Amino acid sequence: ALFQARAFRSAALVVQGLSRPVEEILAEGGRKALEEIPGIGLSIAYALVALLEDGELRSLRPPHLSPREQL
Repeated sequence: ALFQARAFRSAALVVQGLSRPVEEILAEGGRKALEEIPGIGLSIAYALVALLEDGELRSLRPPHLSPREQL
């Protein structure tokens, strides 16, 4: 999960550095627009959508699996 934590931390820095709010990008272009931002991939875009729409953090990977099995 260290890789995933680093990816989320890096993505948070990317989101903070955007020239416009991430909510605006999502509203205009959906999850695909988030995926196109450098440093934001499919999994992080999915998590961002869940956070912005529901206020909950979700992952595409099943949480009960070990990190090795998730890969």
